[in-house]
Amino acid sequence: MTPGLIDAIETVIRIMEHENTALLAMDLRAAAALTNEKREAVARLAALRPTALRDPRLRPAFERMEQLSRINQSLLSRGLAAQGRVINLLAAAAQTARATRPGQAARYTGLGRHAQTAAPAIAISTRV
Repeated sequence: MTPGLIDAIETVIRIMEHENTALLAMDLRAAAALTNEKREAVARLAALRPTALRDPRLRPAFERMEQLSRINQSLLSRGLAAQGRVINLLAAAAQTARATRPGQAARYTGLGRHAQTAAPAIAISTRV
């Protein structure tokens, strides 16, 4: 077992734990900030993996990484779904704002639907 291999495993585990903590808190910005570091750590580990697979002492570490990976995948899916819901809410709010402006009666088409009007200005902040 080489020290480089142990370091690579511990680095991947540490990054995935940080990412999972950020995802649990729905801090998508912090989770995304770990992407490059995680990619580099996984590439480093992948280069050493053939050696690691022959060492049964590393099985617990690989099992821990696999467990973290499954949790990570679930949390990433949850974060993306939440982000999609926020985008849909903003789109719906923009449609509502477009249909009714303060001080102006709603306009309808001959089919009873809201008539299209020019879109009002909308500001969206990326800060959470």
